[in-house]
Amino acid sequence: MDKIKLPLSEFTVAQKLGIMEDIWTDLANYEDRFQSPAWHQAVIEDRERLN
Repeated sequence: MDKIKLPLSEFTVAQKLGIMEDIWTDLANYEDRFQSPAWHQAVIEDRERLN
């Protein structure tokens, strides 16, 4: 896959954040294709214990 080059210096911070939100929203549609690393579950459990 070719890397996509965006003229990031031309975007405002708000536009960059909007792009990031769009990417995360899209990736959520494919959550079954990604697996979190094992350490991630341990961090979640530790944080839950602290609350």
